Amino acid sequence: MFVAASPSSVRSLPSHLWLGKLNLIFRRWATLGLLLPWLATGCGEPGSPQPPSLNLPVPVTNLAASRIGDTVHLTWITTAKTTDHTTPTGPVIARICRIQGSGPCEYVADEKKRLGIAASFDDLLPTTITAGKRELLTYYVELDNHARKSAGRSNPAYTAGGPAPAPLSGLTATPRAEGVVLHWDAAQGTDCSVCKVRIERLLQGAAVAKPAKSSRRPGPMAAPEPSPRQTFEVAAPQGSPFNQAADITITFGETYSYRVRRIDSIQLDGHRLEVLGQQSSPVTIETRDTFPPAVPRDLAVVADDPSKAIDLSWSPDSEPDLAGYVVYRRDAAGNAEPRRVSGPNPLPEPAFHDTQVQSGVRYAYSVSAVDQSGNESTRSPESEETLSPAQ
Repeated sequence: MFVAASPSSVRSLPSHLWLGKLNLIFRRWATLGLLLPWLATGCGEPGSPQPPSLNLPVPVTNLAASRIGDTVHLTWITTAKTTDHTTPTGPVIARICRIQGSGPCEYVADEKKRLGIAASFDDLLPTTITAGKRELLTYYVELDNHARKSAGRSNPAYTAGGPAPAPLSGLTATPRAEGVVLHWDAAQGTDCSVCKVRIERLLQGAAVAKPAKSSRRPGPMAAPEPSPRQTFEVAAPQGSPFNQAADITITFGETYSYRVRRIDSIQLDGHRLEVLGQQSSPVTIETRDTFPPAVPRDLAVVADDPSKAIDLSWSPDSEPDLAGYVVYRRDAAGNAEPRRVSGPNPLPEPAFHDTQVQSGVRYAYSVSAVDQSGNESTRSPESEETLSPAQ
């Protein structure tokens, strides 16, 4: 503590001792002055008390519904946190309810689910819904904690009641020059606002393309490989039975597997909805190109007397797999069979200059087309010409 010195004591001390004692008193005072603020603050004031966590799972915001046949498939992804950003304790119960038309929300399932992962539920519809009229079906999912408390319902997900499209049966696949023609049994008594089919095609034996490793070198990006699984939708034609469709995107020499299902597209209470029928049994076909190209047309034959040759031209074929043309010639005066005169390889252009002819002989010409698989068309109608005798 700080002690004041009396004047008599100061006068009785030698000067060097008096100065040392005064220095010691000031050091003690400085130490005490530094400690007083620390003693006043202590270890800090206690913070305000925090409320206990309600442990409520975050409501689902991505609920989706799809109906296939008489089953509605629900999917969603949950957040692995509570509404106050803590990790939930205990099990989480997904309570699913369904509204039919303007009725109440009837609970159809209570299931334990894990948070933070994709979840699903299949609702098998009762016959009172599947055999009834077309009306809106609305679904909600509500996540309850271990105390059966929740933070509210999910977003609504919609589908339609009433009958589903009839299962597709009798599927066959037939190769054609333009592609593969799929044929199935026509549905009886189909009632839908917009009818279509969804065709799923799988390329057999195709490897799934792996993503290319990233490179730091600049350059053009490679085009992605087409997926071995393709999906097409075809709408019903007006005024005719809907029992076939053509796949004109195939590549000959490949093997494909097809599955087809019917789809009804419905408008209900401002919602465009789809009800899918059951998928057909698969049908597999090996596509071999055994179809020749079209027969060349408009063959014109003209004698070139100064060059002692005969020129031929015709309209070009438009097949994408065309390899070229073959020219045939015969003596029109006899009954000999036409003989190939254009060489061993197909001609790339629709023209030919025939120099192996004799003056005064009448020749009959015909032309065929050949594709890259070696399929040759029939020969065109013949055209005749004679090279004039030398003067």
